[in-house]
Amino acid sequence: MIYSDMKQDTPQLNLERAGSMPKLKLKNQSPLPDLNGVKVYALGVDGANSNATAWESLKQFWSAYFRDAGAELEEYVVLRDPPSF
Repeated sequence: MIYSDMKQDTPQLNLERAGSMPKLKLKNQSPLPDLNGVKVYALGVDGANSNATAWESLKQFWSAYFRDAGAELEEYVVLRDPPSF
């Protein structure tokens, strides 16, 4: 489970700025982690200071990232309640 706003903000990747959503080309830029068999639950993905389009764009970015790393993105939600297993 990841509790995060999912807005990475580093010199290499800044997802905080509006309109800065990169195209997912990370395979060619750096190795992705091996997340085969991992189920990802992103909880508390806060949309503060973002519009619905920006939030959805961020979700698409992380969905592609986790898919390309071999993981399954099970949930990507604003809520912070853990799922029932």
